[in-house]
Amino acid sequence: LHKARAAISAHLDGMRLTLKDNWQIFQVDDRGLDFVGYRFFHHKTILRRSTMLRFSRKVRRVHKSGRYNRHNAASIISRLGRLKNTNCYGWYRVWIRPYINVKKLKAVIRNASYQHYPSPCAV
Repeated sequence: LHKARAAISAHLDGMRLTLKDNWQIFQVDDRGLDFVGYRFFHHKTILRRSTMLRFSRKVRRVHKSGRYNRHNAASIISRLGRLKNTNCYGWYRVWIRPYINVKKLKAVIRNASYQHYPSPCAV
C-alpha cells in the first residue's frame, strides 16, 4: 500500500495535484471502514451507531404514541430495508421487533395509497 501511495502521489505531482496530508492505512478489523451509514469489517457489516440509535428511537416513539400514519410507517419500513444488508439480527430482535408489527405497517401504507390515488374505474 505504501508503494501504491507513492506511485499515486508521483502521478498526481505530474498533474500539479497533491494527496491529502493526513492519509492513513489502518486495520479494518480494529475499527472497521465507516461508509454510507454502515461499518464494514472483513467478516461482518453493521449499521453505524448513530443510525441504530435514530432507528430504535423512532420505533419506540411511534410505538409509544400509537401514531401509525403513512409517514411513520414508510420511514420504519425503509429503515428495515437497510437491515437486510447487515449482521444486526440480534440488535433487531431486542430493540425493534418487540415494538413494531411489520404487517400492520405495510397495511397502513397500502391503505394510505388506496385513499391517495383514485380508482381508474371511478371516472
